[in-house]
Amino acid sequence: MIPTAAVAAEQPADSTAQAILDARAVFLRQEIELASGKPAYLVLDVSRGVLSVRRKHVELLAIPVTATVMVPGGGGDRRPVWPGSKFTLASALQEIERPRIDPPEKAEGDTTAAPVTVGDIQAARDRYLQAHPSRYRLTFDPGLEVEVLGFDPSHGEGGAGLGVRLGDAWRDLGHRLAGRERGLLLRVTMDEQLARRLYLTLEPGITLLIAPPDPR
Repeated sequence: MIPTAAVAAEQPADSTAQAILDARAVFLRQEIELASGKPAYLVLDVSRGVLSVRRKHVELLAIPVTATVMVPGGGGDRRPVWPGSKFTLASALQEIERPRIDPPEKAEGDTTAAPVTVGDIQAARDRYLQAHPSRYRLTFDPGLEVEVLGFDPSHGEGGAGLGVRLGDAWRDLGHRLAGRERGLLLRVTMDEQLARRLYLTLEPGITLLIAPPDPR
């Protein structure tokens, strides 16, 4: 069963506001626990529209995103529930081979060492980043699928399909996690280069926290 921070079914607005405050309290306790260790972790902040990579409360990478909860079929009970849970990456990550940096070719008979330039190093870094996927799906336990869709900003953001924005759907999230056999699909769109950088920072078993909305 998914641990919950708050459940407010058919209750007045004041109760829902309190549920948000309780959920944020759970989230803050979870991040304090994660920040006390060395591994990096992910935080999807609903209010800011940002997916960040953090270590010890320090934001190493902040990615502007649009997060959409995919709801094929729609309908169902919509109790305002927030899971207050942290999610652990369960899917395997593709290993990308680092490119070699070969020195420039020397002219025949030239015995001097050919230097590796800053441009050579930067080009190798760019090739390494481009080798990472910009569209991929990650499985987190318990019961969460995250689909990362990188898009070319010059072409605009791709369609999100049938779904609701996470900021509007947070009350339903925990209920869906607890009640759907196949779990929940969370679609996250971002700049394709940032999607590659995100994949580059992922580690096996990395933790994802989803922050409830700001109560203000």
